[in-house]
This record gives sequence, C-alpha cells and structure tokens, in this order.
Amino acid sequence: MSFFDLSLDTANKFYSWGWRLSIVGAGITALGVLVLMWGTRIKDQDFEEQVAILHSRAATSEERAAGLEKEAAELRLGLAGSKSDRTEDRSPPGIRQITPEQRGCLLGRLGEFKSPVILRFEPDQESGEYAAALRDVFGKAGVPVTFGSALKSTFTGMRLAMAEAPGSNDQPQGAVQMSSILHYCGIPTEPPIPWQQFPRSAGASSVPATRPEEVLIFVGAKPPDR
Repeated sequence: MSFFDLSLDTANKFYSWGWRLSIVGAGITALGVLVLMWGTRIKDQDFEEQVAILHSRAATSEERAAGLEKEAAELRLGLAGSKSDRTEDRSPPGIRQITPEQRGCLLGRLGEFKSPVILRFEPDQESGEYAAALRDVFGKAGVPVTFGSALKSTFTGMRLAMAEAPGSNDQPQGAVQMSSILHYCGIPTEPPIPWQQFPRSAGASSVPATRPEEVLIFVGAKPPDR
C-alpha cells in the first residue's frame, strides 16, 4: 500500500486540516500585511516630521541670516554717516564754509528772491571756493547768478554794493533784501561797498554810470579775525 493509497476517511481529515491551515495562513498573511502597512505609515510619518523640522530650522537660519545682514548694513550706513559727519566737522582751519544749517536757511529764504545777482570774488583760492559755495546755493534756489573773479582789491570779507549814503532812498531794494537774508541766515558780512567802487572784473572797463539793477556781492579775502 503506497502513501497515496489513503482511505476516504483519511483524505477527508487531510482536506479539513489543509483548509484550516489555509485559513490560518491567510489570516497570518493579512495580519503581516496590516503590520507592514502600519509600520510603513509610522516610518513615513516620522520621515515627514524630520523633513518638516529640517525645513523649519533652515527657515529660521535664513531669517537669522537676513536679520544679521540687515544689522550689518545698518551698521555700515551708520559708520559711513558718522565718517561723513566727522569729515565735515574737520574742515581745515581758516577756511570759510557754508554750513548745512546756513545752506538750508538760505534755500528757504531765497525761494521768492528773483533779483539777478553779480557775484565776484578776490582772485585767491579761499575766496573763490567760498564764493563758489555761495553761488551753488543761489543756483539751487533759482536765483540767476553771474559769477567771476574780480581784479585784486583791498576789500576783505563779503560785502554788498549799496548807495553812497547809508540812509539814502536810492538804496537798491534787492541788495537790501539780500543783506537781510544773509544776516538772518548767519552769513557774516562786512560794511557795504558803494556801488561805484564795486570791484571790477578783468574784462570790465568801468563801473556802471547808473545804479545797477543787479544785486552786487563781493567775496573778498578772509578777514584776519575770522
């Protein structure tokens, strides 16, 4: 009798056990699949959390870097401003300057001043630079300016041309107004020059025969006491 020559009763028992084992195997397989899916899901969730943490840290690092860069830029700007202020404060001694306060005052006061100006200066570097600074302010304020060097003179300081008699009714109104503006803004001036003695430029042959319509301003050499 061979192994395959079984009785019907024995075959039925094998079939029953095979069926039971198949069901158990299927259950174990299903359980294994569920456990595998659960484990995979937990691993994926942990991976996503780690990635989110890394992204958050990267964003925080970028934000800190941007903040540090901004602070560095502000510091550089502050240092540049301080350096500029120190440079302005360390103007060479003995050189006349139009200060920022005087410049702002003149620009505000000259807004309605429309009389043309003839601005001449003593033929030396310091007087020319001071006159040029004054000319630039006039130009920005919209005041028409004729600018040039004068023949060497004995006048010092900045002076306006007026009539011979201080109380004369023939005083040029533009010159009177300009004198008031310069005084208000703290620009030092010396006693006025009679317009007939206003220093001529190299190309002028003589002083005008009649009172000039322009405001005549002369920047002479720096007075010894300033």
